[in-house]
Amino acid sequence: MSGTSYAYTGSAWQPLKADATSGATFAGLWVWTGSAWTQMTQPKTSDNAEIYGYNGTNWRNIRLDESTRTLQTIEYEHHEIHGGSTYLMYRSDTLATNDVIQLYWSTPGTTEEQHVVWEFYGAGAITVELLEGVTYSSGGTAFTPVNHNRRGTPGTSNCTCKVGSNGALSDAISYSGGTVLYSEEIGSGKSSPGDGGHAVEFIFEQSTEYLLEMTAVGNNIRCNMQAHWYEHTPKAA
Repeated sequence: MSGTSYAYTGSAWQPLKADATSGATFAGLWVWTGSAWTQMTQPKTSDNAEIYGYNGTNWRNIRLDESTRTLQTIEYEHHEIHGGSTYLMYRSDTLATNDVIQLYWSTPGTTEEQHVVWEFYGAGAITVELLEGVTYSSGGTAFTPVNHNRRGTPGTSNCTCKVGSNGALSDAISYSGGTVLYSEEIGSGKSSPGDGGHAVEFIFEQSTEYLLEMTAVGNNIRCNMQAHWYEHTPKAA
């Protein structure tokens, strides 16, 4: 006895086809492109399989390293540099004992996040603190964050930023309050040079003021501090 199996195409019933040798039924997989259902094509009948990724405009081959055959990727932070959403703020000065270098952010009241890391150096002993929820009073110099991607027209940060110090530049920021989130002292014996930083990012809160402050423990110390961050809106599920 023989029989014919049918499938509905959306407009009509059609016979299912079978392989002439094995009798196996051919089945097609379908994917939604965003506007229509499209049948997936079979891979090339060769020893090579190809993997593709969508870059927002086109499908492109995902490449492998020739030696290790591992997928070639970049870290997300690196991707944000390419996307033009990574910024830099910095200040250098010569500090007397208890003088400070300061980097200040006022974050926007949007869903966008600031993912922040920093580095610093002191020619003598220094302490560095990150404070959250400070209240700016006066002082400092407005700073336009530097976009790491210099091609075309670089994007601009949505933060209001200032830098300050009361060494040779004499424009320290006056503020009140704040909660210390991080504190570190660098320079053995309180006289040796040292450098450091925080490579694990902090994600800043919305509509909040932050201050990264370096304080000189010794006298006549050349110091510098810089912060890097990318601005990112979390993706919806």
